[in-house]
Amino acid sequence: MVPKITDFGLSRPESDSLATTTRLISQGYTAPEYISGGKATSKSDTYSLGKIIIELVTGSRMKPNITKAIRRWNHRWIKSMKQSSLAYKQVKKCIELALRCIQDDPTDRPDISDIIDEPKKIDTKDGQTQIQISPCCLEDILGIEPLEIHIPFEDFKVSHSIELTNDTDDYIAFVTKSKLERFYTEPDRGIVPPRSKCSATLAMQAQVIAQPNEHYNEVITVLSTRVDDGALPTMDIVTAGDIFIDSEEGKMVDEVNVMVVFGKP
Repeated sequence: MVPKITDFGLSRPESDSLATTTRLISQGYTAPEYISGGKATSKSDTYSLGKIIIELVTGSRMKPNITKAIRRWNHRWIKSMKQSSLAYKQVKKCIELALRCIQDDPTDRPDISDIIDEPKKIDTKDGQTQIQISPCCLEDILGIEPLEIHIPFEDFKVSHSIELTNDTDDYIAFVTKSKLERFYTEPDRGIVPPRSKCSATLAMQAQVIAQPNEHYNEVITVLSTRVDDGALPTMDIVTAGDIFIDSEEGKMVDEVNVMVVFGKP
């Protein structure tokens, strides 16, 4: 509860260090009780910390799906050959703690001392618990690289692509979506056969071609799911949008966000 003069939203590169604002909160990190009533307590800091933990672990401040978050980490661990049961437990514990930190009721949030102590227990024999996630849910669907694409204005005409790798023995259908629709991929949907790769070329909508001093951020979401090879001849990915809804028991739909940054970083 010692105030500091700081704000994420005012961070600037040293070459452009002058910044002013009339907004006195960090959008997305501030506790709801402070936004609605101007009330700040130590549990308000806990809320902000929870949001930061979620963003560090998942790349987004949105409420995470633990299974999907661990599956994305699993993909990285396999590639770096650093896969371990302890790593699964650490990621799971971080997300669980963060979700407790962002409870709407401040009294439901943990104390900072608990947040510090609980992760330490994972490294001790007595504190180890089995991860409650089915092994099949940890299987990666599509390996997606890169997860961030930076396109300087001068390289706009250089081709950039997203590589989709299927290391499974199943056929995997995918579709790409963009919220702001500045960018899109060609193709924007398809089926990747077992043990193969597919590239989706990144393109920009003609009506939003940028000028050299402009800057765009876009998130392209890649949805993927296993499909029955027997149904492939009759499957129409263009109209079969419901195959990317994981409402069926045992069905898994993976969702990965690729950040596209165009212009000056």
